[in-house]
Amino acid sequence: MDMCCIALESPNQYQLRGDFDKFTIPENDKVIRALFKSNAPSILYLNTISSCDSALVALLISYKRDYPELELSNPPEQLKKLLSLYNVEDWF
Repeated sequence: MDMCCIALESPNQYQLRGDFDKFTIPENDKVIRALFKSNAPSILYLNTISSCDSALVALLISYKRDYPELELSNPPEQLKKLLSLYNVEDWF
């Protein structure tokens, strides 16, 4: 099974990969938070997310609450629409 999140060579930068929905997020969140404990995130690259639903929006909001400096890079169109729908696109 592929990792849902990988640490990039640049400090504090991570890339999310794969599917992020209500079924995959509980396990993915455990993996991601374990990585974040060793090195707090500043940028999440999202260009390799295959699919997502509103559960990813909730997850990203929780990360933003925990890491206020967090920025998103290259969110897929589906996620952009969801962020806009929930009126949180400007949070990132």
